[in-house]
Parts: sequence; C-alpha cells; structure tokens
Amino acid sequence: MGRAWALKNLKVITIAGQKSDPIKDERRYQEVFGSLYRKLQGHRELSQLGTLRHLAVEKKISAVPVRNLTETGLVGEELLAPHFAQKTSARRVACGGCPVGCVHLLKSPKRFTPYDYESVVALGPLLGIFEPERVASLLEKAWGLGLDPVCLGTALAYLTEKEKLEFGSEETYLTLIEALFAGREDWARGFRDSVPSDSQSLGMVGLGFLPYFNGYASLLAQVLLLGPTTEENRGFLIDLELIERETAPAEVVQRLVEAQYSKTLGETLVGCGYLASVFEDPAISFAALQALGADFSHDHLRETSRDIFRQKLTLQQRTGFRPADVKIPEKFFQIPSPQGVLEKEKFVKMVKIYEEEHYESVY
Repeated sequence: MGRAWALKNLKVITIAGQKSDPIKDERRYQEVFGSLYRKLQGHRELSQLGTLRHLAVEKKISAVPVRNLTETGLVGEELLAPHFAQKTSARRVACGGCPVGCVHLLKSPKRFTPYDYESVVALGPLLGIFEPERVASLLEKAWGLGLDPVCLGTALAYLTEKEKLEFGSEETYLTLIEALFAGREDWARGFRDSVPSDSQSLGMVGLGFLPYFNGYASLLAQVLLLGPTTEENRGFLIDLELIERETAPAEVVQRLVEAQYSKTLGETLVGCGYLASVFEDPAISFAALQALGADFSHDHLRETSRDIFRQKLTLQQRTGFRPADVKIPEKFFQIPSPQGVLEKEKFVKMVKIYEEEHYESVY
C-alpha cells in the first residue's frame, strides 16, 4: 500500500460523510459508552508512561535487544519511561474521543516528535545508545526525514556490526541516516526495497525488527506477518505468560492464532490495540453493536472475526507470501531469551505447523 501511494505521490486520503444514521437505543448507547469510558480511564499507567512503560518489564526479564542483539542486558534506568519523559520534556496527546492519552511526544523548538517503546529501543539500546537526549536526537532526525524508526534502527544496527563501526556513536548514526536518505551510494540504494536478511541482520520479510526478544511467539508473529508493531503484536504478551514453561510448538501456534481472532474483532470495531483488554472483550463488542441496532449474536461475531482473518491470509497468499520461504535471522538462536536459547528446529516446526494447519487451509 505504501509503495502504491508513493508511486502516485499520494500523501493523504480523506473520506468524509454527509449523512448519519439514528442510534436505535440511545439510553443503552450511553450506558455502553459510559462503561467503556470508565474502563479506559482505569489505564492510568499507559496514560502517564505511554507504551515505553513496557521497557521496565523487558529490562526485568532481560529481553531488550542491545547492540544488534549481541546481548540483552539493559543497564541503568535512564531510558525507562519516567526518566525519559523528564529528560526530553515530553508531552502527551490522545486520539479523538479517547481519555487515555498514550501518544507521547518529544518537545523540541521545531516540532513535536512521537516516541514509543519500539522507536526508543530501535534507535537506543539496539544501537548501543542509552542516554535519552541522544535517542531523542535520532528520533527527531528519523521522523523529520519521514523514515520509520524501527526499520531504520534495524538497518543501522546491521551496518554497525557488518562494517565494524563503533556502537553508540550518535554522530556516526546521524551521518549514516543522511546517506541512507540521500541514496547516492550503492550500499544506501540497497536499503530502498527492504532491510537485508543476511546472518548479521535482524530484518525479517524485508521489515525491521520489533525489539522484543521475549521468546518464540513474539518472533513468530513477526515472521508470519501477524504483528510488526506493539499495537498489533500479541506474541510478546503470550511469551510473558509462557516464561518458565515448556510448551509444545503446536500450543504456541494455536495461542497465537487464537489471539488473532480477538485482535481482528477489535480492529473491525475500530478498537485500539494498546487497550486490547477493553476493546477485544466480546461482551463489549456485543453490547455496543446491540445499542446501534445491529442484531448480531456472539457466535456471529466470533465467526465474522475468523472469516476476516482468513481473508487476510488469502490476500497474503495472492501477493506471494509463503511462511516456509521466510529467512529467520540466525542471531535469534545464539543469544539467551527469557525462555532460554531458542531452538531453530523448534521454531521452524512452528512455522510449518502454522503453514499446514492454518495458512494453507484457508483455500
């Protein structure tokens, strides 16, 4: 989609309606809205800290990828959400109608730059940078040029190790970012289509590495195109539940697929992935639709979400994606995760189970 827009030099599409439908049961609608609003107000930590709050959890379980995943031990607390906000004069805003306000911004003389867990880690610890001000500098540079921080961090970490550059050099990274953006040299032009997938790269299916090294499920979700962002990836949450548990490959795959059904339902009803515990509750969805006059049963909602997920997989098949063809970075099997050193054979088996029992069965 992004490439198609770029070819047409298309930046924005605005869809505006001129009509509205009456609410069938206004009293019930107000009750459901009030219930949702109160539940959302209970997410005070997300409001105050944003998604960077995850860094404290990831640090505690030694799951933060450092220096292109040559280690996973984050030292110090400077990048944790409260300290980061204090050092960078951050402010927060909310999506329209949401009382939470989890969107956190860096305050600078020229612009307000967004930051979240993945962008801070991708342009911070993954590059060997641990000072909030220096991470903020790279974030402002990336967003100012219209570059995705996660893909950029993955590319820079790869270049640092491959070319034997010094990790943690802000000046080097600012120079590399300019060179990548300009694309005048052969090595820079090589990044235009995708992030490399050789032995020193963390890139998967041409995308950046969502920097959670929690275990099998978080990586599997990325490899299978089921979650490239914190908002979409349910795998890293599943991994937190599976720490210190020995699980069969089929169980991990099944739990990941089941999570896609509830996620799809929440997305269909314009819910927020950061507040999945609220918006992916079938009872909430059922009550909201009833108030609007949409007479759907629980079974209908469940089957609809499964059907939509199957349609997503059909689209992936038509565009040529095959799980078995994905190159899995070798680094994932060299550094201990919270679940121990991951086994490549077990991971490949999970991919095979998913392809045979879920992906291919949609036809």
